[in-house]
Amino acid sequence: MKHVASIILMLIVITGLLTACGGETTAPASETGGNPPVSESASPSGDERTSSGSGGGQMVFYNSWRLEDFVIAGFSKDGPGDFGYQARLTAEEQQQLSRLLQTDSWQEAEPVEHGLSSVLDLRDQEGRRYLSVYDGAQLGALISLRDEETGESWLFSAPDQVLEEARALGGSLEARAKGEQEGGTGSGDTGETEVLFPQLLSHEVLASPLYAQALTRPSVILFDDQPVTSRAVVDRFLQRVEEGSDGELYLYSFITIGEERSCLLIRLTSKGGKVTESLASERSWDQELAFDNSYAVTKIQLTEYGYLTYEGESGSEPMGYQVVNDRELFSDASQRQEMEEKYLDPIFPTALSGHWDDPTEMSLLWVFEDLYRCENGGSPFDQYGTDWPVGEMVELLGRYFDGITRELILSEEMASAYDSQTDTIHYEGGRGGGPFCLRVTSWETEEELLTLHYEHYDCATGIPYENGQSLLTIRLMEDGSFRYLSNQEDPSA
Repeated sequence: MKHVASIILMLIVITGLLTACGGETTAPASETGGNPPVSESASPSGDERTSSGSGGGQMVFYNSWRLEDFVIAGFSKDGPGDFGYQARLTAEEQQQLSRLLQTDSWQEAEPVEHGLSSVLDLRDQEGRRYLSVYDGAQLGALISLRDEETGESWLFSAPDQVLEEARALGGSLEARAKGEQEGGTGSGDTGETEVLFPQLLSHEVLASPLYAQALTRPSVILFDDQPVTSRAVVDRFLQRVEEGSDGELYLYSFITIGEERSCLLIRLTSKGGKVTESLASERSWDQELAFDNSYAVTKIQLTEYGYLTYEGESGSEPMGYQVVNDRELFSDASQRQEMEEKYLDPIFPTALSGHWDDPTEMSLLWVFEDLYRCENGGSPFDQYGTDWPVGEMVELLGRYFDGITRELILSEEMASAYDSQTDTIHYEGGRGGGPFCLRVTSWETEEELLTLHYEHYDCATGIPYENGQSLLTIRLMEDGSFRYLSNQEDPSA
């Protein structure tokens, strides 16, 4: 390609600040001697770069092409690349496209004549400009820009994550395109699945036949209990139930436990407003799932916390699943999750199941087990068997709590199992207790103290329990570590 230096700098992100100023600062190549100017403003944050279509910045190419102009997705019908099936991108899908096409990570690539597999093809309204994401096999993700009128084209390489996210977006768009053009299913539901958060999915899920199947149906998709699809499909199903009409809703829950893979599939069917539930499960993401018997559902609703709950013949207790991602409900959802993972997860569940002002008020043996599992991804039984070294316990607990000594640990009830010759405590497990769910609600920092507000909630509905609010006090250390100080009932709740 000619003008290599120009092409490497070809793509520039214009921030929301520039948009607010009401003008373009990126001059056409013809006015800059072929070299596009680089904005001197501060580099935008990830959110600013990906806010196209929502009042934020816009992604602009050097020759005035705009990402927002690529509004039509096309798929093969009568021949390769014929755009025989088409779907217009929604505002949410345009934001999704903006998130995956982070141009600052692109690099110029040499022309490739063979071996490319199209993952996502987009064009503008006039059918002149095209943008394609390709799977280049060993070459990884490739992005092509081409002008059908002038014959100009450019090719760039991009991170592998782009390929995964483009495949997810393309799958949902293709399902909708075919559903709209071929009339869909009898319930009119085909093509309603919208994947909003493909970055939460693993490559293994994206490549699985069950995931591809989910995109062709009105589905909620969960990966390790996190929903990645839009709530719109749930709202539409519940509206049909309320209207007394027909409809279907599928829930695909992909679960990973160590090396194990499983999928729970739930089908909810409305016939004239009367709902039935069918279940299927399989320890694989590759096999077709067969439904068992159907059960009547007597009550179904979506709570304000994004949980689809229902009651019926299949069980004595209400069933519930989170079907709306927190990112659709809370503007600070990402920060909440970061706080939860950093501060709640290490001591969950032992230290968060009751209130305390001193670590001696808890079972330090269990707290050690929780900390070990969080740091190592496995149980201390896997490493030590049933004889746990006291020295390791003192070291790990001392990194999270003040005043941890050998004497303190051995003064516990479990000290009766202490073996002085091996300096270990014999423990065979058996904690018991049911699951409980927590969510961070807010936090504040004063000097070195962090106060974290969180609440216990019903795992089936997402609704907080009465008097279920607590606050965790943490001292932040200069080296980036921290110490847990207390866990108390929240007096402000």
